[in-house]
Amino acid sequence: MSEYPFQFAVLRYVHDPATEEFINVGVAVYSREERFLKAKISQKYQRLSDTFLSANVNGSHYRRIANSLENAILRLHRRYQNELALEDLPAQIESVLAQVLTPDNSSLVFGRFGGGLTDNLTEELDYLYQRLVERYTDAEDTQRRDEEEIWRVYREEFDRLDVTRRLEMGVTLRSPRYDQSYEFRSAWRNERLHPLEPVSFDLVRPGSIREKANKWVGRSIALEGNEEIGTLYMLVGAPRRAELRHTYEQALLYLKNEMRLDCEIVEERDASEFSEKLAEMMSQH
Repeated sequence: MSEYPFQFAVLRYVHDPATEEFINVGVAVYSREERFLKAKISQKYQRLSDTFLSANVNGSHYRRIANSLENAILRLHRRYQNELALEDLPAQIESVLAQVLTPDNSSLVFGRFGGGLTDNLTEELDYLYQRLVERYTDAEDTQRRDEEEIWRVYREEFDRLDVTRRLEMGVTLRSPRYDQSYEFRSAWRNERLHPLEPVSFDLVRPGSIREKANKWVGRSIALEGNEEIGTLYMLVGAPRRAELRHTYEQALLYLKNEMRLDCEIVEERDASEFSEKLAEMMSQH
């Protein structure tokens, strides 16, 4: 079995450069020989606020930065694979990451570097992310998947069909009836804006599943009448615990009956088929 040399870097959220307090929030892995560059970045911003009580972390802003950084790394990965000769690729991961995150006063910095050999670069990235980032999350978080983990399921299919780069990230839509706005992970546009939003129902309690479904119905009521919105695609993740399956199915039925927007609910098992459908719709517009 072949092994490939790789380098990794840990992405840190630095609350105060003077005190050098930080939390690990992501990992990047690079292999020059295999033209491989990928990253996983946590979007669990609540942990930042809980750790640094005076930080007042802006969740929407943090998610935008994290998404922008992941997308920049993905674009660079494609460039390394398709456009540059091997001898033109940087030898060190520090030089690679300097192209996507310059050392300045930003709260996000790459602050720990290492490397080794592996026979599977994607699995190595997952392992490092679990060991260096996820192991420090709260116990309840480890019992369920959040929206970021659900998004990755769909994004893998989007990446395969070159859909991701055609999406608008961090889209904000205002309610026509309340002084309120809502942010969506991504959207694609033709005559209207069609949001794509990961929604995790992989929760701990049945009541939490019902509460989340109610929240989304309330959001649809607030946005009803916004003429910019086309179809909302809810990219849902099911609970892993079998005893929650019935509550989950009830929640999906409730959403299908009560959502006030044109809404299509997509389950994980249909991620590949939906991605192909989305790619076809994009090609026609």
